[in-house]
This record gives sequence, structure tokens and C-alpha cells, in this order.
Amino acid sequence: MSVKLPLFSALGAGTVASGGYFIAQGLKDSNHKTIKDRLGDSLMTDSESLDKWNERNTSLSSAVATSLVEDLKVIKSNSPTGEKVKQWCSTNVKAKFLDEKDTRFLNVKTYCTYKMKDKLTKTVKGQEEDWSTHSNKVKTPVQGTTLSPAMEKIKEALNKTQSPDTDALKNWCKNILESMYENGQDFLDANLYCTKD
Repeated sequence: MSVKLPLFSALGAGTVASGGYFIAQGLKDSNHKTIKDRLGDSLMTDSESLDKWNERNTSLSSAVATSLVEDLKVIKSNSPTGEKVKQWCSTNVKAKFLDEKDTRFLNVKTYCTYKMKDKLTKTVKGQEEDWSTHSNKVKTPVQGTTLSPAMEKIKEALNKTQSPDTDALKNWCKNILESMYENGQDFLDANLYCTKD
């Protein structure tokens, strides 16, 4: 009897442990998000103007085929249009979100989302325009202004004693405006420092 008791105890503990594992796995799977859940407000809506979908179609037309999932390759190689891209997006935002490196997720992120420039409340400052006034807002901010970490880096680049990077803000704006829209600090900075006064 003393031999059986530890044996049953061990079996019981093992059964509970394995049962707990499967329950945990089930809960983990039930919480699995879709791409739409992951990207949220960054996604363009079906009601968005066709102009923006045509812009995404232009990007798709120049994309490297190896960067695309099979169904998007088919669209690219068969007279792609903004409408076709919109329909592809409408279906694929419902796919499971696997991870940040998943090709389908990256394709949705590239062709189905707003860019920062799409959401700005003011007119974007042109790259060919004079950026000195805007750069000075970061280089020597008004007293009481708190700069974000990104703007602090630009301030450092502008204030270098040797070879200051006078295009630091302009280049940051060029890159950030083409990136996916997220309602965070980068968007606030872009709206403040990358637009016309």
C-alpha cells in the first residue's frame, strides 16, 4: 500500500500537470489576435477614397515578388488596380496575426494601412523648401518645451560643433511621413515639425 500511494500520487500530479498544459494552450489559442486586431486604427477603411488605394497599387506594382504572399503576387501579375488591392486587404485583415515577421502581416502593413502623411492635420512641408525655421524649433526650442527622444536626437545632430547635420529634421520627416500611421509620439512630432506653419 505504501508503494501504491506514491505511484498514484505521481500519476495524479502528472495528469493534473498535463491537463493544465492543454488548458493553458487552449486559452492561449483562444486569445490569438487577427491582423486587424494588431493594426487597429492604422488600417485604411473600405470607404477610403480610391486615390489612396491607387497609391498602394502603385507601391505594389514596383514591389519585389519575393516579398509578397502568393495571392498578392497573383494580383501584381494580373493588371493590378486600387480596387483589387482594397478587396485583398478587406479579406486579409481577418487573417490570424502570427508575428511581426510574417509575410502576410508585412504585406497588410505595407498595402492596407494609412501612412503618417495621410493623417496629418496640416499641409506637409516640401522637401525642396527651406527647413531652417523648422530646424531651429528643434535646435533651440522655446523655453518650457519638452522634446521627445526622437527630437532630442535631431537636436544633438543639429547642434554638433563639427559637421552639424543641417538636414537632420528634413530627413527624419521624409522617412517618418512614409511610415505606417500610429497615433503616438512620432505622429505628434510629424504634425508639429514636418508641416507648414
